[in-house]
Amino acid sequence: MTEHHIDTPLRTAEQEEIIREIGRALRASAPPDWHEIRLHYRATVEIGEAELEATATTGEVIRWDHPIECAMLFDHLREGMRRAKEGTWFTASCVINRSGNCTMEFDYNSAPSWRSPIPPSAYLHDLQRFPRSEEHTPPWLREQRDTARSQHVRQLDGFSTA
Repeated sequence: MTEHHIDTPLRTAEQEEIIREIGRALRASAPPDWHEIRLHYRATVEIGEAELEATATTGEVIRWDHPIECAMLFDHLREGMRRAKEGTWFTASCVINRSGNCTMEFDYNSAPSWRSPIPPSAYLHDLQRFPRSEEHTPPWLREQRDTARSQHVRQLDGFSTA
């Protein structure tokens, strides 16, 4: 997903500006009678997906595709929020209310809830781009990393069944 690399982490003010840009893009794409917008974004360096919905003033839940610029902004934010030895987040959750308040939460450690399973190699590539020390690598991520490595070794040995 990430097409460019940021050499240094983003400063807090830069992160906040990107979050404001995401909020503007989501509000601009929302249905006219929205009351609250909720976005869940999951990503690795190779794969990203979003679930976007709004609650209308009538209480109806409306789903629509997120604007493409949101994916690019989230990828930029993900790249810039990496932490030494801790990697970066896999899931971001955003809630915007009608008054314009935007709250964003980032999860660095829980396994993302993908709609469909992703290959273990996606996590291995993510760890190569955003290294984590062993103590900052949760068990589920270690398992994905180790599975990807063993699949790679089997492929090199000619034992791959894929």
